[in-house]
Amino acid sequence: MLVSENRRNYEQKCHNENCCIADHVLQRFSARVPNYVGEDLSNFLVAFFGSPSISMTVGPGRAFFVPYHDSLLAFTYEETETEFVITTCLTINEINSLMPDAPPHAFNMHYGRAFTRPKIRHWMPAQYMAKFFKCWERKTALPTLKDKSALKYNWHWIGHWVRDNVRNKGHGPGSQYLFLDNVPGPCQVELLPGQPEPRINELEIYKRTHPEYDWDTHFAELDEKGTADS
Repeated sequence: MLVSENRRNYEQKCHNENCCIADHVLQRFSARVPNYVGEDLSNFLVAFFGSPSISMTVGPGRAFFVPYHDSLLAFTYEETETEFVITTCLTINEINSLMPDAPPHAFNMHYGRAFTRPKIRHWMPAQYMAKFFKCWERKTALPTLKDKSALKYNWHWIGHWVRDNVRNKGHGPGSQYLFLDNVPGPCQVELLPGQPEPRINELEIYKRTHPEYDWDTHFAELDEKGTADS
């Protein structure tokens, strides 16, 4: 058991609604996702809050999908007027049916009370959704754990690895770290020196590639649901 409370509020908001995580979610994550002893809670927090999520229909309900290594995790939820109650954690093995949406229901974790659904993004939700669906179709499994006794990690090695990893990516003077979609929250985007900031207009892309659909109405409905101030 990772926590003793029935529900845990991690003080993050998702489209202006609090995320409350049931104890059952953490238990299922610990049981279904390979973790080294003592690392399950930190891995859960990084997985759930560390990337944007796509909501899709799973069985009779809906779930937030996030990437996890080369696979995925799905967190089913129930929505009230003020919060998302996360009810369990699913891996590829527990997902029997999956139904994407058009346009995708993309969600941003954010700090503070007010939230307005971004019209210009740093990423394309449709690409994330397609990747999740292909991953589910292929039944891409979670990675297995290596024998930790064979791993020669120490703080000296980790310190050098962090520095070298950043350098190998090409970072240096002029690098930027931005809030994802310019929404203050736990997710970020890295820009190398001289790299322009991505500016993706979902609505315009859909209207250009599939003009036969009424995208303005679809996005107006998403904007109405995803714009709030409490």
